[in-house]
Amino acid sequence: MKLSARLSAAAAIVGASVLVIAGPVAAAAWTGQVIIGGTEWNLNSSAAGFGHTYDEAGNLDRVNHSFGELYIDGNDVSCDEGTANVETDAGTGDTVITCLEEELIPGLFTTVNYRLYAAGDLARLFYTIENRTGTDITASDFYLYDNYDNNGVFKSSTGLTTGVLASEDKWIITASTAGTTVAGSFWALPGNTASTSSGDILSNYESFHDFVNTTFAAGSTTYVADFVTMHLPLDPYGASETTVAFDASVAAATEFDSFSGRLIAGLPDGITVLNWGETTPAAPALANTGIDASASIVMAGGALLLLVGGVGLMISRRRRATA
Repeated sequence: MKLSARLSAAAAIVGASVLVIAGPVAAAAWTGQVIIGGTEWNLNSSAAGFGHTYDEAGNLDRVNHSFGELYIDGNDVSCDEGTANVETDAGTGDTVITCLEEELIPGLFTTVNYRLYAAGDLARLFYTIENRTGTDITASDFYLYDNYDNNGVFKSSTGLTTGVLASEDKWIITASTAGTTVAGSFWALPGNTASTSSGDILSNYESFHDFVNTTFAAGSTTYVADFVTMHLPLDPYGASETTVAFDASVAAATEFDSFSGRLIAGLPDGITVLNWGETTPAAPALANTGIDASASIVMAGGALLLLVGGVGLMISRRRRATA
């Protein structure tokens, strides 16, 4: 079923809290490509999602994976690269792109924030949805959407390889038929029941991840996150190298078994992301300083770190052509 046919689907949610990204950061205007981990990411103004191009020795193979696009009442949450702000997280080296908020439907405001991780293998879309009215807003549809091109190999979180997702699937990994790219879309924590999945990736090249609740409570803030992984084979047209990259991508999927570590970098503590859960980082071990526990608690009470941020858009990723 194509996207146009889905603009009256079922979906949704209610949420809460504030939006945040890690600091301190150095801000700059968006100027085009951002090179991270030897790859290039390009921002386009359209539905907030990820795509990429792969250019090897002048031979362009375009694989337009658009992952993590968010739709509410048939409207796509978008980003204008002309007003997007780019920052570098001084603590992690990650690139953080923040887009201006938009009023998607009357009274419902959305903001998207991208985090492009310094390793170059991962990107995060983080959506903030605010109902600024005094009444509940019920949408006709509310879902994340993925679109794929030229898929030859496929595996889902439930182990499916036929291309048709199970309702409880939480991620997929695909390899393009040209053998140039292995890409993964991770839309929910295993066991999370806020959304259901459907779609035939190998035949229709798309999938839908519907939220089961479509009501945004009066005055509420809802958070949604989506992750994209990219693995580029050492030889973009070599079958064995593509298999190696695919296997590495599947093995790396265990990172998404818990909502922790770098996945929650820059997000405020204690918020609940609808499709992933609460952002509660592991407590650091305390050194034995010789100070008794009660004194330590008093001293610690004076320190509180607040993180701030938002986000949204569409991106291209490619390996830079070698000389």
